[in-house]
Amino acid sequence: MIAGLMPLFGCAAFQNTAAQDRTWSAWYACRAENRTTGVQLVRVDPYGYYTLQANYYRPQFSECMAEKLGLENPNCAITRSRTSGARCG
Repeated sequence: MIAGLMPLFGCAAFQNTAAQDRTWSAWYACRAENRTTGVQLVRVDPYGYYTLQANYYRPQFSECMAEKLGLENPNCAITRSRTSGARCG
């Protein structure tokens, strides 16, 4: 049934939100500055929070993302930080 409805709706349902676009832009900017070594962005949720995969903590990556996203705390945009008690207000 879903496959039958796809031609009616096209890909409009799969468009990124503004927050997702902002996070992906930050990722590409950090990557261009070679500050993402050993880190892979796995997923960006509709609110711009991201999930990453890394072999170990990469402070230069977190600092770059915070800088590009205008965040005070480098861990505020990582998905797990929403429940870890990080002050991101």
